[in-house]
Amino acid sequence: MLNHRGSKVIETNRIMMRKFTLDDADAMYENWASDPKVTKYLTWRAHANKKISQDVVETWCAHYKENTYHWAVVLKETNQPIGSIGIGRLYEEENRAEFGYTIGQKHWNKGLVTEAMTALLDYFFNEIGFERIDGLHDVQNPASGKVMKKLNMTYTDKICGEFKDNQGNPIDTYRYSIDKEHFNGLQIRKAYGYEVDVVAGLYDKLVNHLNEIGENLVGWNVGTYPTLSVAKAGYDGECLYVATLGGRIVGTCILNTIQADVYATVRWQVECENPLVVHTLAIDPEFLQHGLGRKLLDFADELAVKQGIPVIRLDTSEFNTPAKNLYEKVGYKHMGDVDLLLERDCITCWYVYEKIVHQEDC
Repeated sequence: MLNHRGSKVIETNRIMMRKFTLDDADAMYENWASDPKVTKYLTWRAHANKKISQDVVETWCAHYKENTYHWAVVLKETNQPIGSIGIGRLYEEENRAEFGYTIGQKHWNKGLVTEAMTALLDYFFNEIGFERIDGLHDVQNPASGKVMKKLNMTYTDKICGEFKDNQGNPIDTYRYSIDKEHFNGLQIRKAYGYEVDVVAGLYDKLVNHLNEIGENLVGWNVGTYPTLSVAKAGYDGECLYVATLGGRIVGTCILNTIQADVYATVRWQVECENPLVVHTLAIDPEFLQHGLGRKLLDFADELAVKQGIPVIRLDTSEFNTPAKNLYEKVGYKHMGDVDLLLERDCITCWYVYEKIVHQEDC
């Protein structure tokens, strides 16, 4: 049974979602509703004048109910609505719904819909009680399909001729779906651009926690390492990964083939110029001791195999006994000690580890 709570205010890093008000008509018209490119694949035509937008907003405002889920997407930076998002069709008996969205052209390709829908999926599944959320898009509009894939939705079927475009012509649509269990399960993937700030916040949160409990065994410091620039460099290099639970980032690491210069002095098990290297593995302190570090290392194994890389390497401070125990438990071998020449609270000795994933020439 669904626990309806309606269109309550929901905020993310960059946007706020709230009910439409009568004052939003001008912004709707100017920011998205009057643009034929925005409405090209929608069921309604671009608004010819502000009066149409005003009438639509008035209708929306008059019909908000307990089971209405329809928000104005407000960009915090400008405090202006830039689109709309919500549930178009609700199937009460099936605990299922279909979502839809519209966003102004200026704000395409910035991850805003992914950011908004991730927060809404959490709300739909974990507060309202939906078991499945679907998304449909015109087969001629693959950009919407990419959004659904980023939300980890799965393609289910093609619907032929059930819907019509804004010219009255029957169209074919693709349906994507995600269920509650899948959404709330652990997922590891490359970070999206808007998540770089979130990862940096996780770094600081972890460092502050370790300092508070007196167990900062890695020598990390807020403002020194790891920082926003570290996360951004990882994202720019397409090697920043995040672990999510219910859409929330609970862990992260950087996986690439960049080794510290001093690694050249180590006598490794396998000669390899471009091994996979694990950097800056961090877990949200609320999820420590939940096995997430091991899950990220398992993911590194899978990535190395997929990319045909035979070995994985990493390092940690001499004092970080929990990390050393974990690495050895999952198959890493201690290969020696080095000085990484880092300014890390009197830490000068770093243990380096290597794991053979499969035997191949590098």
